[in-house]
Amino acid sequence: MKYRLALWMIMTSIACTGCKSEEALAKQSKPLVKPATAAEPATRITAEPMEADASKDAAEPEAVAVAPAPIRIDDGTRTTYQLDPADPIEIVGWWDNGQYLMVVQYDYAYRVLHGEYPDAPVVERGRWTQKNHSRFTLEPYNTSKVESEQVILSKDRGLPIATIEGLPPFHKLTKAPVQVERQLVGNWKNKESSLTLDENGSFQMTHEGSEKRTTGSWRLEQGALVLEPGDPEEDPVVYTLIKPERGRIDSIEDGENPPLLRFVPKPSSNS
Repeated sequence: MKYRLALWMIMTSIACTGCKSEEALAKQSKPLVKPATAAEPATRITAEPMEADASKDAAEPEAVAVAPAPIRIDDGTRTTYQLDPADPIEIVGWWDNGQYLMVVQYDYAYRVLHGEYPDAPVVERGRWTQKNHSRFTLEPYNTSKVESEQVILSKDRGLPIATIEGLPPFHKLTKAPVQVERQLVGNWKNKESSLTLDENGSFQMTHEGSEKRTTGSWRLEQGALVLEPGDPEEDPVVYTLIKPERGRIDSIEDGENPPLLRFVPKPSSNS
C-alpha cells in the first residue's frame, strides 16, 4: 500500500510539471493583440521605435514653389461647355469638312453631299432638331440608319465647328460653296512661275528668267487640275488642289515645285 501511494505521488508531480510547461509556452507564443472591450474592437499592438518616425519626417521633400501658369491668350476658341447660351451658333447654312458638304435649311431639312460642289451627289437627307445651344440632332430619312446623329458644336478661333462622331469636323462657311472651276479661274504664282487659267478652258504658263511660254488647255479630272500643253511632245502636268479648313482652294501643287498661290493684284493707288 505504501508502495502504491508513493508511486501515485510521483506521477502527480510529473503531470503538474508538464502543465506548467505548457502554460509557459502558451504565454511565449501569445500574439500581441489587445483584448476587445465594449468601447473598442481588438487591435494589434505594434511596437515601432521612436527613431523610425524621425527618419520618416526627415525623408519627406520640402515643398517646391511652382511657377504660375502662363496667361492664356483668348483667340476665340471655345469648347462645347464654354459656349455662351446668350450668343448661340447659327446652325442654318453650309458646313464643309473637306470630304462632305452639309447644308442645313431654315425649314428643318438638311442634306449631306459627297464630293465637289455642285456636282456632288446627295448621300443623306433628313430632318434636324435642336434642344439646346451646344448641339443639334440629325434624323436621316433616306439611309439604313435607324439612330439619329448628334452634332456637337464648338468654336475654333471664333469660327463655328460642328462635330459628328467618326467624321472630320465640319467648318461653317460664310456663304454657299463656289464651283471648283470658278475658283480656279485667275492667276496663280510662286517665285519661279506664273500660271493663268481662263474661263474658256485655256491656260498659259511663264517661268522666271525664261522667255518661253507654255500654252494649252486645262480641265478637272478626278478632283485634280490637269494642264494639257498644246505641243504634243510635252507631257501633261497634274496639280493637286489644296484646300484649307474653310473649304476654299488655297493653292495648287505638282509635287516637285513650290506651290502656286492665288495672285490678287493690289489696287492701284490712282483708283
